[in-house]
Amino acid sequence: MWAEHLEKEYVECRRFGHQWQIEGRMTVIGAKAVDLRCGRCTAEKLALTFKAGSRENWYWYPEGYMKPDGEPRATTDELTDIVIKRTTKVNQTEKVKRRAANRRR
Repeated sequence: MWAEHLEKEYVECRRFGHQWQIEGRMTVIGAKAVDLRCGRCTAEKLALTFKAGSRENWYWYPEGYMKPDGEPRATTDELTDIVIKRTTKVNQTEKVKRRAANRRR
């Protein structure tokens, strides 16, 4: 599956949502705009609120974030499995390092 090859941050944002941080605010003709950037994957979002009350969002994603054309969307369960698998590998590596360090003492 294509999502298994995504960067760690991209998988986490797809699974848990972006960590939006406000980069700037401005008023443009007929709308208030808030410029946001994800602190995890660096995606960008421009959130527009028009005087009439309607809203519009524009997104820009880092290279490699988007799914390849023709591939099915990754499900929440699939993304969760990827996160768990990667977290388990990291935890196992840390345990091995701690055990090796304890043996050296």
